[in-house]
Amino acid sequence: MASLQFENVSAILAENPGVFSKPAAEELSRLTHGDTVCLFFVYGFSTSGRKAERLLAKVTAVEAHQYKGILLSPMQHVKAIQQGDEITFSSEHIAAISQG
Repeated sequence: MASLQFENVSAILAENPGVFSKPAAEELSRLTHGDTVCLFFVYGFSTSGRKAERLLAKVTAVEAHQYKGILLSPMQHVKAIQQGDEITFSSEHIAAISQG
């Protein structure tokens, strides 16, 4: 399983209220196998002024606020992980949810 550093969306939102929204705790509590989530992978470098890449993952396992999923999006700038790889993440990393 690949190791990635994801943006803590909850912390960014707390520091910058109104910039964007994230799923409410109630939505996160309903997250289940098969749902698709949006995450932001943080680079260790800057690419054209960007420091993160938006990724989509399909949830494959849920345990408390910890998740496993399969990466649905191809990575643009990092080749260490590829579409179809398994990843792990937490609820504070989830920027959006698409159920089903």
